[in-house]
Amino acid sequence: MVTEIMGFLIIIGVLLVVVVRRQMQKSLEKPEQINASVAALQSELENAGDAIIKRIGTQVDRLEDLVAQADEKIAVLDAKLQACESVKINAVQAVTSEMTETAKKEEKVAFKGEFAETLAAAERASERQSIKECHVVGKKIPSSSSIQVACLLEDGYSIEEVSRKTGMGKGAIELICEMNRVQKNV
Repeated sequence: MVTEIMGFLIIIGVLLVVVVRRQMQKSLEKPEQINASVAALQSELENAGDAIIKRIGTQVDRLEDLVAQADEKIAVLDAKLQACESVKINAVQAVTSEMTETAKKEEKVAFKGEFAETLAAAERASERQSIKECHVVGKKIPSSSSIQVACLLEDGYSIEEVSRKTGMGKGAIELICEMNRVQKNV
């Protein structure tokens, strides 16, 4: 807008200069008229310049206000951004510590599971050894197929699975299972 006003003033100035030159050529004989035209032109240019300066001053004041408002908004946004960064850092730390805790718990559970499996395997081996020892000592122990059934049941196989593996009936397997329970309780 300022450049448009300046361009308009330049065009007016050029037109005035052209008009003044023509008049000077026409009235070289009238220097008083030329002086009056020059004074009028000078007065008009001064008035136009003052008006332009006032408008520019108004626009500068407006722009300074806008810059101050923008600076305030930038300060508020910077504060919010810092708050968000601290929240983000806290969240990352919380998630990281939670993941570490979870990993430690999973390691403990895995270790306990492995320990329990090892202990169960040792107990089964001990029971098998005691069954063999009973046989050596001469105590009454079941036949070799019933030892096989007892071992399979102790290994966690279901009655149906043991029946399929040994070829024995489910009733016979249930009977062997019951006899093993009675012997353990005695």
